Amino acid sequence: MNRERSAFEKIRLGKQEIISFLLPLLAMLGIFVAKGVFPFGKESFLRTDLYHQYAPFFQEFQRKLQSGESLLYSFHIGLGSNFIALIAYYLASPLNWFILLFPKGLVIEYVSYLVLLKIALTGATASLYFRYHFQKNSPYFIIFALLYALSGYIAAYSWNVMWLDCVLLFPLILLGLERMMERGEVGLYTVSLALSILSNYYISIMICLFLVVYFLFQFFFILRERRQGIFLILFRFGLYSLLAGAMAAVFLLPAYFALRFTASSSISFPKTFTQYFGIIDMLARQFAFVETEQGLKHWPNIYAGTLLLFLLPLYYRNQSISLSRKCFYASLSIFFFLSF
Repeated sequence: MNRERSAFEKIRLGKQEIISFLLPLLAMLGIFVAKGVFPFGKESFLRTDLYHQYAPFFQEFQRKLQSGESLLYSFHIGLGSNFIALIAYYLASPLNWFILLFPKGLVIEYVSYLVLLKIALTGATASLYFRYHFQKNSPYFIIFALLYALSGYIAAYSWNVMWLDCVLLFPLILLGLERMMERGEVGLYTVSLALSILSNYYISIMICLFLVVYFLFQFFFILRERRQGIFLILFRFGLYSLLAGAMAAVFLLPAYFALRFTASSSISFPKTFTQYFGIIDMLARQFAFVETEQGLKHWPNIYAGTLLLFLLPLYYRNQSISLSRKCFYASLSIFFFLSF
């Protein structure tokens, strides 16, 4: 193994990840300054449910941690609430424990800057994925990390602070899956997927669905190249995916039993194929100055920069990439495009 390849055997943070952390952070701080968000003004970053629901949940979480009160139930939410189930969806992120370092009167400020931290970490993890996936250093990876960290999805849903953990962990999960399939290393995949499920099971459901599809596509390429050890790859994927879920069961099980007694228990997966959005219109929403959408029935916020549209033809004209690999990524992209 040559020296360049051996440098990527162990995952380490480098200057590229530090820059990819700082640039989204500075961009968000610039938005805070422009909008007069505290301490640059009197405005608050909190809006909609982040203001009306999540911040009070954080306050109750802080109160319980500081007082040593049980986390199982709370009498400070309405007439009483199953607090452990509430933690499982809203408050399970390990980053939330830093609230212990903040005074009671600064919970709103804590939540605001927690969003900034998670967006900055998203840039760092995306950059880390690109560097180890391609096994080389490139300043262009910083640009793509920025496109991911400051995408339309982040712009639309940054106020759903509990979802951001899954977004920042997703590049690590994907990197872990690739290393598990290629090298048999299971640690990164298991731990990062477990943290994602633990942090927010709702977004993790979609991540798990993606992992199954991505694994099957990658498995097809491995099957074309070799037959030795393919059953071990299948076994590892199943075993360590289940292990990741089991590691998060401390919150998954209370949430499952709590959800059985809510209106959500009657919701099921669609049984028929329905097209909600036109493909041409979806492509048109990848251009600049697109507005983010929110609500129950809206366009998916998958904008990640017009640059990607211009680079797409260059990818398919690249002679160094095999036709089968191009077809693989084209099929995968079309599949997920149609999933909206």
